[in-house]
Amino acid sequence: MRGRGGMRPGAGRKSAWQSGATKTIRVPAAIEEELLTLGKHLDRGQAVLTGQTLNQLEDILVNYQAQCDTNPGEAWEPVRQLIAEIRTVLDRAPIEGVVEWVIEA
Repeated sequence: MRGRGGMRPGAGRKSAWQSGATKTIRVPAAIEEELLTLGKHLDRGQAVLTGQTLNQLEDILVNYQAQCDTNPGEAWEPVRQLIAEIRTVLDRAPIEGVVEWVIEA
């Protein structure tokens, strides 16, 4: 029987990953699922805010919110709107298994 076995063009299951070829790596079993979840979001083109970046963004929002609170005039209305829109994005539920926020890029 010819044509069976071995590597053939177009044979095998197609990759579920959009970013191209995959590679086997060793990761701690305790964080395997979290890393897979994170990898899937990155593969879909979503950015992940973590640690210092997230803290800096939160500090900026708090600072501008304080300025808006002390300046009730209409000149600060665009800033209030921007803060509200950013908060809407940040208030989305964190992805399951990952502690930080994921934001569509």
